[in-house]
Amino acid sequence: MSAARVTIRAALAASQHRSLRACSLEARATSFDLGAPEYRAPELFLAPRVKGLPVEMPGIRR
Repeated sequence: MSAARVTIRAALAASQHRSLRACSLEARATSFDLGAPEYRAPELFLAPRVKGLPVEMPGIRR
């Protein structure tokens, strides 16, 4: 695997962890360190479910 691919995977994993952590903070739930098993478990559950789905971006507000 190329270094660029590893870097992209690491960045995607980190952004998923940040998203889950942000949800925890917004819900005023316990937040864990990035890379904690509490964040990796939902990521492993969601990964096969979203595989192949198009990426949806929020609309631009003016």
